[in-house]
Amino acid sequence: MAGKTPNYGLAFFDFRDRLDSTLSVKMETDRFLTIDKQLYGLYSIFGSGVVDGLRARKSASDSTSIEVDPGLAFVNLLSGELRVPKRIEDLPPSSTVYLFCTVTGSTQKNRRLHFFTSTAPSQPNSIRLSKIQTIGSEVRIVDNTYREEISFRKTVQEEIASHRHRGFPSKIDLSREVKNQLPGARVEGLDVRQIRSGRFGLDRIPQLSHDNLKGKGLLSHSALDSMAKNLQISNRQLLGEVASVNLLRQHLFDKTLSEEYLNSSVNTISIIPGKTPENYIDFDASTVSFTDSGDYEGCPNGGFTGKASPPGKIFNVKYDDDHSFNAAYRKENIVISQNSVTLLSGAEFNDPVEYFEQADSDGEEYPGVSISENIILNNISVVSDATVYVQGLYSGKFSSGKSSQIVYKKTITQNNDWYNYELLSVKVNCLSSSHPPVSFAFAHLGSDGEEVLSEKFPLLQSNEVTQNDDSSQNNFKQVSVDISSFDRSNVIAIYFYVSDSYKNFSFNIDEIGLATEAKYVSSGMMSFRYSSGSIVTLNTIFYDANTDGDTEVNVRYRSGNSLVDLGQAEWGPNVTSGSDLYISGTEFEVEVSMKASDDLEFAPILNSVTLQFFVSGDDVGFSVSDLDDFLLGEMENIQIGNNFSGDSTYISISLPVEVDDMYYSQLNSVSQVSDDFSATYGYGGSGMLISPIQAINYNQSDPLLGFDGITSVKRLVNKNYLICDTYNDRVLEIDRNYKLVRGYGSHYVGSGAGFFPLSAVYNPRTGIIQICLSQEAQIDPETFNLTGITIHVGENILNLSSRDELLQRNLTRRIMEIRLSSDKQQEISIDTQNVHVEMSPSSFFIEDFDHTSSFDALYGYKGLKVDVVDFTYIDGITHPVCVTDSELFDRWYVANSGVPFDRIRAGLRDDSDEFFTSPGKELLFNLVVSLSDSLKDQGAVVTFMNDSGVSDNIPVSVSPPFSSFIDVKTVSNTRATVETTASDEDIANGPTYLLTFTIKVEALDEDDNLVEINESPFLIQKRITVVESTAEEPTYPDIPSLIRLNLESDSIDFSFGGVDKFTFNDFTLGSVVEMDADRLLVSGIQPFGEGTEPPINPDPDSFEGQASEMLKDFRGKTIILSVSSENIFFNYDSSDGLYASDASFDDNSNIILAESSIVKNVGRIIKLDSFGNIVAVFGNGQFTIINDVRSSKNGNILIST
Repeated sequence: MAGKTPNYGLAFFDFRDRLDSTLSVKMETDRFLTIDKQLYGLYSIFGSGVVDGLRARKSASDSTSIEVDPGLAFVNLLSGELRVPKRIEDLPPSSTVYLFCTVTGSTQKNRRLHFFTSTAPSQPNSIRLSKIQTIGSEVRIVDNTYREEISFRKTVQEEIASHRHRGFPSKIDLSREVKNQLPGARVEGLDVRQIRSGRFGLDRIPQLSHDNLKGKGLLSHSALDSMAKNLQISNRQLLGEVASVNLLRQHLFDKTLSEEYLNSSVNTISIIPGKTPENYIDFDASTVSFTDSGDYEGCPNGGFTGKASPPGKIFNVKYDDDHSFNAAYRKENIVISQNSVTLLSGAEFNDPVEYFEQADSDGEEYPGVSISENIILNNISVVSDATVYVQGLYSGKFSSGKSSQIVYKKTITQNNDWYNYELLSVKVNCLSSSHPPVSFAFAHLGSDGEEVLSEKFPLLQSNEVTQNDDSSQNNFKQVSVDISSFDRSNVIAIYFYVSDSYKNFSFNIDEIGLATEAKYVSSGMMSFRYSSGSIVTLNTIFYDANTDGDTEVNVRYRSGNSLVDLGQAEWGPNVTSGSDLYISGTEFEVEVSMKASDDLEFAPILNSVTLQFFVSGDDVGFSVSDLDDFLLGEMENIQIGNNFSGDSTYISISLPVEVDDMYYSQLNSVSQVSDDFSATYGYGGSGMLISPIQAINYNQSDPLLGFDGITSVKRLVNKNYLICDTYNDRVLEIDRNYKLVRGYGSHYVGSGAGFFPLSAVYNPRTGIIQICLSQEAQIDPETFNLTGITIHVGENILNLSSRDELLQRNLTRRIMEIRLSSDKQQEISIDTQNVHVEMSPSSFFIEDFDHTSSFDALYGYKGLKVDVVDFTYIDGITHPVCVTDSELFDRWYVANSGVPFDRIRAGLRDDSDEFFTSPGKELLFNLVVSLSDSLKDQGAVVTFMNDSGVSDNIPVSVSPPFSSFIDVKTVSNTRATVETTASDEDIANGPTYLLTFTIKVEALDEDDNLVEINESPFLIQKRITVVESTAEEPTYPDIPSLIRLNLESDSIDFSFGGVDKFTFNDFTLGSVVEMDADRLLVSGIQPFGEGTEPPINPDPDSFEGQASEMLKDFRGKTIILSVSSENIFFNYDSSDGLYASDASFDDNSNIILAESSIVKNVGRIIKLDSFGNIVAVFGNGQFTIINDVRSSKNGNILIST
């Protein structure tokens, strides 16, 4: 007979049981059905998700792949386990994808976790592990916060995170107060029998009455104090009696002699180093340091020494976010939002738009609201795939996954004319702690009968939980927006947008109203109270506030040793941020008062308040010892860690510690190698923001982005690299993760092709977006209409309005500079990778932008891609050839080249393929032929067949026919110039013409005869468009050769030189070294009159040919320059034909100077003493152009050529 298990009654069979009987078959079926149902129920409760492990990370050995740690997951009612790390390769380049896993296999033997990637954020029958971003083929970001945990665990975590007790006094806030310790106010009434371990601080133990102690004796506290005083004074000599001394010595001797005496004394404890067990000693309470081993000051078994007096401690109390601001002691007439504080709106929203009272009962569908879903990404498709197949040419690729946005439309049927109103108010309530951002907008009916949307305004930030101190508001937050700059004469609807329909949450809207004036209340205040529990010193108060438009923020304080004292204390005077206070006490109150402008149009914004306290110690100074203390400092090349036991914090130099490494630039990249020449770093600018000159010449098939001509690189103390991106007119700081830390550049290039936007960059540090234009534009901040500019952040649309500010700085008119409103800055910070700017041509009073091939390639349906990085365009940077940082100030020194190298003329860059001209205007451009090394070795000869001066010449092929003559002239073996002047007739016949040039290439055969190669002739095509008029090509301005960038103000605070005084050049470069706070060591060139051109390579277009031609009237010059007075303290002139390329100091304060030459093997390295005398010469006859020279720590000289 079959047995049954005790819990579920599952059948099991024994020897000789009949398995084929009807009952046995039924029992067997029931057994597996029960197991199946139990497993189904178990997996259904836990849901799909990661159980443990399965964290994705960058591969340590391959930057193009990721690795997944071993772990366990539940997927679609099945469990799967990864036992060894899994590498994921072939990630799509320059994209953002999600990593998923699913369970494959139907049996335990073949069941596996299968990993795949998708651009969609969700996939059926799988779980999401991480979000991955690649730049090029390199993995940049692996974000595991996107992983899906098992839903059971996630539900518990969300319940804990959102749990709040209600009542008075309020119960413990589980998300804020339960973090290793409870506040003192929560300890009262705690049942001590429930405590199993831990330690209370002295400030948490109440004072105990002596009368309540056991074994209290007959003496009171005062009697004990009197007895101790008498012992110290009148009976002190008793301890010095000979008999007592001898007895003590005998007692200690006996204990040292034998362990039997250790516990033999009554009411006496004697500590003998090396003998007394450690559990006899209270190390924490002891006022001495005890050593029980080793020879300590003559004692072979150890000894005692007094503990050093503890120093003081500095700590900060900071209020800088919504949570901490809402914890203020008092608040009047202020609103807290987006981690800042400002004054309440003074407007009265008495004119209702919608109060949501048209319902008859709870839970019914509200009338007048429609809901739609906008698909943001739809990856569902079936296409042919030629990359993977079994046979033939294709397989079928089935793709799934999509993301969408929810749009709620509330129709407005009354009070549609908002023309006389300036403010719109919406009250919103949300208690969900996990949700996407929510925004809203209104729509009016345009003259064409179509809906026209306003700007989208933020309503809820991501994961925001609304709060309101006014209990009558039920935690509804009021959001007021200025609508005065929008057309609002016939408003027909209000829209609410939820950016990600994937999230499950709800929010409430009530009391949508209007007000006539967008003004603030006249004043408001908030105060913060801090109780230390012991005497501390308030050192200073730091606060950060924006006080534009004649607004004010004032801060004052008071203190006391109790709450009663604090309430009766007088307020101190208003303080400035960071001023010294040194006020002692245990209770402190800081009041921040805010005042609006006189016309109530502007209100101040408070960003943070920090109270800095000092806890006095017994010794001079203060300690910095734990993690919070270290994080208050400014760190550079420092990492913070904990010791092995985890109870103390230390700082150390950031890893890796690179000694004897060398760094350099080569082929438009930055590299670093170790002492054995193994590569430790390399970066060529992949993913770097596009420069204006790159945008003008952008070719979709060959974009040529990244760095262009790195002539200088310096490794900073923090392991970042400071580089000169010379031909992009910018200087950049790059970190070890290939990210732009900070950068500056100028925009002096332009295009005769017409007017259009080139590139855009948004700086999150300043909140400013800068848009580079192809030509100068007249932009008046007083009259320019910003509403013609739209910013796209993901699928959110942000229309610029009067709340944004068009700046008027000393910038070229080829740059628009706009400071965005705080809500737009917040919106961009959420999705920095998907920002675009769209511009209406009508804002510039034109019908359309001029469509060039580069513009059409860069300007999509959302406009220009916006790079969100810390980069700022300023005037004053052209062809930088050297950049170095100041070790004393937050400054960079930049050396600008005044003598540029023409790479098109040298055949290193092709001229543009598209040209714009107008009738009567001469057009001149180059034809450049690049020869392979093998053809150069064969003595290749290039013939421009359209040159009328060559035999068998042929005319230029033009389609459609061009009325004007096209003149081709050969300049060198690889370059020819093309010159033409269009006529009025060419506008009507074209206006766009395709020109085809014929190039013949011959090479020497085995008999040294010139023979045309097989591929010859070659064709080069250029496009000419004839328009009514074109702008003049911009020229580089005459700017200072040496500038100093102030990184705090993003401006130039020092400049020196010019091409006619002292400058640098693209050929032999130059350098600048900071000596002290006022002096610089500078090497460059200076004009000296008519020079003698040395013999060079016969090709005048080559690098050497151009250098010889352009530098013949210059000589090298090395100076020591005063920044404050521009006086020159040291002056050394190089010999004719030598140019100062680099200068630095050796250990003896001698100047090591690299002098380059254009003539081969004439360059040299010299050492100069403080008087300018040459004390050493190196490398005569070995060098030509020397880029850098440095003295190494072992006395050798490191040279870069």
